Amino acid sequence: MNNIERLKLLDKLRWKGASAWLKAIIENGTDLNKMSPLDLFDNLLEAADTHKEQRALTLLLKNARLPRRVIPADVQCSAPNGLSKEKWSYLCECNFIENRTGIIITGKTGVGKTHTSLALAYQACSMQKSTLFYNMTRLQSDINDARLQGTYYKLMKQITKVSLLIIDDFALTPILEPTLIALYDIMEARSGINSTIFTSQLPFNSWYDLLSANLNVGEAFLDRIKGCSENLELKGKSRRTFKISSTTTQY
Repeated sequence: MNNIERLKLLDKLRWKGASAWLKAIIENGTDLNKMSPLDLFDNLLEAADTHKEQRALTLLLKNARLPRRVIPADVQCSAPNGLSKEKWSYLCECNFIENRTGIIITGKTGVGKTHTSLALAYQACSMQKSTLFYNMTRLQSDINDARLQGTYYKLMKQITKVSLLIIDDFALTPILEPTLIALYDIMEARSGINSTIFTSQLPFNSWYDLLSANLNVGEAFLDRIKGCSENLELKGKSRRTFKISSTTTQY
């Protein structure tokens, strides 16, 4: 079997990573006869596996609907600001997902709440965990649209089944009763089963004031969050800088 036949067979088997690796070393002039059959096979397997993992990561990131990509190394750690390197290293192990617990990230505007949650979302995807990111405003809009279009239960199934759900900018404004009921449904289905991250400018105890549309449902909703979540309070000055003379905003 010559090299062209080998490449065609790998493509037929859909071993695209292995095919790309073999094509690259052939083009580099590597003499395959000088490689042991076992080494050649090991390299092909590793290339195929790496390609499969990259494809899976790409699909998970696409389905996560992240507004931007943030990797864990992009997060600034500082113990005085509430996130030490040790704490961040621990969170990036994603044990909270394995333990089916959540995180409540609070702090003033600009301290890095969304930034931190996006990094955890990326890390979860890299560990092959299904993830979904929602800004609270968009979540309310999707819930309302789903009710009008008759796809509410389909949306709820999509939201509740992912390993990690992130609801960003929660509790900025009072929550209307239909949205509150939907949030209760979400947390009722996810509590103790899957992990949820909330980010908010307000501390958890202040959330009660925004759930007056239905205090009974609101209390039940918060109880399901509080019972399975740890708190992460970020501190310090805003990390956003704005240049009036430029259209560029730096985070």
